[in-house]
Amino acid sequence: MKRTLLYLLLSCASLAFISCTRPAEVSLMSPDKTLEMRIVQGSPLTVSVYKSGEQLLAPSPIGMTLDDGTVYEGTGKAGRVSLTDRTVEAPIYKKSLIHERFRERTISFGTFDLVCRAYDNGAAWRFVSRSGKPFKVVSEKMEYNFPEDWTAWIPYNNASKRDSYLAQLDCSFENTYVHVPLSKWDPKRLAFFPLVVDAPGDRKICISEADLLHYPNMCLSRPEGAGGIQGFLAPYPAETVLADHGINKKSAQRVVRHSDYIAECAPGEKFPWRIVEVEDSDAGLLDSDLVYLLSTPSDGDFSWVVPGKSAWDWWAGYHLPGAGFEGGINTQSYCYDIDVAEKLGLEYILIDAGWYDRGSGDLFQVVPELDLQAVVDYGRSKGVGVILWAGSYPFEKDMEKVCSHYSKMGIRGFKVDYFDRGDQYAVDLVRRIAQMCAQYRLVVDYHGVPKPAGLHRTWPNVLNFEAVFGMEQLKWNKGCDMVTYDVTFPFARLVAGPADYTQGAMINATREQYKPVYEAPMSQGTRCRQVAEYVVFHSPLVMLCDAPSNYMTNLETARFIASIPTVWDETVPLDSKMGELVSIARRKGDEWFVGAICGWEGRELDLDLSFLGEGEYEAEIMRDGSDAGENASSYVHETRKIGADRSFRVRLAPGGGAALRIRKI
Repeated sequence: MKRTLLYLLLSCASLAFISCTRPAEVSLMSPDKTLEMRIVQGSPLTVSVYKSGEQLLAPSPIGMTLDDGTVYEGTGKAGRVSLTDRTVEAPIYKKSLIHERFRERTISFGTFDLVCRAYDNGAAWRFVSRSGKPFKVVSEKMEYNFPEDWTAWIPYNNASKRDSYLAQLDCSFENTYVHVPLSKWDPKRLAFFPLVVDAPGDRKICISEADLLHYPNMCLSRPEGAGGIQGFLAPYPAETVLADHGINKKSAQRVVRHSDYIAECAPGEKFPWRIVEVEDSDAGLLDSDLVYLLSTPSDGDFSWVVPGKSAWDWWAGYHLPGAGFEGGINTQSYCYDIDVAEKLGLEYILIDAGWYDRGSGDLFQVVPELDLQAVVDYGRSKGVGVILWAGSYPFEKDMEKVCSHYSKMGIRGFKVDYFDRGDQYAVDLVRRIAQMCAQYRLVVDYHGVPKPAGLHRTWPNVLNFEAVFGMEQLKWNKGCDMVTYDVTFPFARLVAGPADYTQGAMINATREQYKPVYEAPMSQGTRCRQVAEYVVFHSPLVMLCDAPSNYMTNLETARFIASIPTVWDETVPLDSKMGELVSIARRKGDEWFVGAICGWEGRELDLDLSFLGEGEYEAEIMRDGSDAGENASSYVHETRKIGADRSFRVRLAPGGGAALRIRKI
């Protein structure tokens, strides 16, 4: 009996020891109980993600190191699980209402919290400081470990320098995708968010971030010998110099020396959300809302913000063929552009680089050929607003003066360009510009910046971002495959937010016919592909990229493009496969628009229109002509009734597309 009792006591002690030494694991299930986050506490903290019991993210270390030696790791106290189920209004977005549902749990440590959320389609977590004084972040540990050597769609930084990661931070975050196993990741290259990984069973995993306001944009690496993907954050800039971009002098600041930390933080700092999104099909990525939902809501009245389309002359080299006079950066040309915008019902014209003295970089030295006030006044009389381009440095150095002066003149917004970095200072500058422009009721379109990460929700006057390998590449890039890129980036880059791709070419070429022509550029693929992209790509402010006069000689196409909204009430992904096909339906009011584009192979596509309600419908269609494989500008514009079975067949030429405008009759 004594031996039995001793054995039981020793066994209990042994179990107690094992229990004390085993890392504490905290679990969080999604509302539908199909997705699970597991956080293992200790040194380091790790996060893993499961879907329907299958591990999709293996234990991945997370943490931070502060300048006072504090390390975000250890064992904390897990709070109670809360459920949120609500409807979120999204007035300038791809849908007007979003049903948001998640479970949340906070693990509290000595000087910080780890906030975790589990959505039915993704996991997210963020650190929140509980320090009562300012501090600096020396480094952040963020790894993404996958159970197997799955295939990824990798957008490497477009930096030409490969000798160091620091050198690659000087980039505009535009590149095509390399589709390779993770083990084939070039260890010398950085990549950027969002990154998509192919998982078994047709699942897609997308890693990204949200609520990035004043912290460095995260890049990604996979160094030699590393087991998984590692986050890489730009150090805080210690010294910058003025950088010229061609003839646009003094347009930006370039970092020439870095600090030994990555961020300067205020007490109670909330760091960006790290997101692992899990979709059961490629099409699910086309309707992702996690970045938007996880970002800080706007605080204020933004009812004055007007999304829409803009006439633009930069892509066509400022030429106006057929206008009857020589185009250029002058009063007559922009008044002509306003006439075109009025005729098509466009909300804006954009005056791009060259309207202020390029050598001085002074936004108050308007070139003598342009009477800017006269153009603004003429636009006002026609109901057309004017947006101005500006380099980031000249805009920043006189920010409030610029906003005050030009808003009083009647300018409606700015396209701010050439940030070309993602360190904390640059990210915070993007936020400060949005805030200042909002104060003066100016909309913003960002170019040369990292991908969006929720700023468009926090400051709804920010209508668009570049960070996309857009149509401008076709002016000079002989080797690019834009058609394949077009059916790839909607599943990755557009998960982060809207993209200023600048579609709308009226000169169209097959794969064999295409060549880069700087001042008379052409698209790859068909005319109807260009039209469909206004539905497929989410862009609350979107250009009609070609010369405004070219739309006057292609009025049938131009009017169809002009009829397509830029913000939506509802979005429904249709048959889609990353790298091959995108088809999507979007509703505005009581009208539906459908856009479909394919790769170079062409196809017969059966569109499932079962989302339509009861009743009879007809579709106005722009589709590829029967000879569009040889003559890329060939199209058919027709009206057809939608059958009761709601099936609609359309042929897409190689590099082709189709667009439908559907009305109830």
